[in-house]
Amino acid sequence: MYDLLVKRGQMFAFVFGGIFVAIFLAFVFGGLGKLGSSPTNEMLYPTSIFDFGIKGTKFLVYLAGFVALAAELYYMVTNPKTAIRMLIGLAVLVVMFFIGYALSSDEVTKSMTEFGVSPSLGKMIGGAIWTAILMSLGAVLLMVVSEILAFFK
Repeated sequence: MYDLLVKRGQMFAFVFGGIFVAIFLAFVFGGLGKLGSSPTNEMLYPTSIFDFGIKGTKFLVYLAGFVALAAELYYMVTNPKTAIRMLIGLAVLVVMFFIGYALSSDEVTKSMTEFGVSPSLGKMIGGAIWTAILMSLGAVLLMVVSEILAFFK
């Protein structure tokens, strides 16, 4: 199966995506006649002509996530020595998130309450933002260090 996907994986993905697009377009063009020549937003939203595209997209995103996780677990089982580096990187990310979570405030602003954000969810969002900031700063620092090292080589 692995060799088949290595050789023909992109073709399978392209064909599978093309089939989904063709089915989606068939639903859309088949249902547009019912809406008239210039449909309004009120006419478009209660229809179901776009449902296949939305559901198909959700399915493909979930399928891609599942396949990515399954492939990573398979890689970890077959190559446990090299998987240790990945686990260390994952642990660093978790530690960075908890540092960001600890630095975040649980204060909920007026704009946050409009979206139903609770204090604990606001703290989680703050932790994710701090994690993104730390990762961005780390990436910039690594770029600078690698350029300095390349200059002296």
